[in-house]
Amino acid sequence: MEKTRIEQAKELSARKKDISKWYTNIIELAKLIDKRYNVKGCYVWLPYGYKAMVNIKNIWDKLFQEVGIEEMYFPLLVSIDYAKQNDQWFNGFKNEAFWVKGIDEKEANYILRPTGEQAMYPMFSLWTRSKNDLPIRIYETVSSFRYETKHTIPIIRDREITFWHEIHTAHSTKEEADEEVEKILSIY
Repeated sequence: MEKTRIEQAKELSARKKDISKWYTNIIELAKLIDKRYNVKGCYVWLPYGYKAMVNIKNIWDKLFQEVGIEEMYFPLLVSIDYAKQNDQWFNGFKNEAFWVKGIDEKEANYILRPTGEQAMYPMFSLWTRSKNDLPIRIYETVSSFRYETKHTIPIIRDREITFWHEIHTAHSTKEEADEEVEKILSIY
């Protein structure tokens, strides 16, 4: 049975007691997402919510591209070999990663990307042979996947982090990198 507006308002007033519940109620009442999908932490984007996110993406596309940061796309699957190239990064994410194996494989050969670095940086090293190949200034808008047993929160901390954008750059000097950080901070 659908709740009345009075019941919905009472639930919203409970926000002082449980901000997470209040936030989730707002997201549902605004018809941004439907959280009833049967995978914990994964949500269905409803038309209004999806349009809002696409509009936000269009804004950052324009802002990033106006300053010469180009959009790219990197694969969702990351080989274990790429993931292990940076032990510190890998050790930080290996317990949050979704491990992937083919039906006939005994062990996982891939992870679903929990963040972009492990797919991007091995490619950066292939593209960069001298300082003449720099700067590299790119971004991507993708889904990232993290298995977290903690409380998931729609749009903020999902297992599938949708409309995730990352800017990654590489420069020949620290000064150029610092200037880039300042440019990007001014955009944000």
